[in-house]
Amino acid sequence: FTDFAATRELTRVLLLHDHGVNWSVQPALLTSSSRPLPLKP
Repeated sequence: FTDFAATRELTRVLLLHDHGVNWSVQPALLTSSSRPLPLKP
C-alpha cells in the first residue's frame, strides 16, 4: 500500500470488525523508513 491514510483506516476497520479492537495509529508512527523512530521520554 502506498497511501498511508488508507492503510491506517483499513487496519483500524479490520481490527474493529474481526477482533473488536478499537485501535488507532498516529500518522507519525507510519513511515517508509526502515529506521525505528526515537521514543520520547
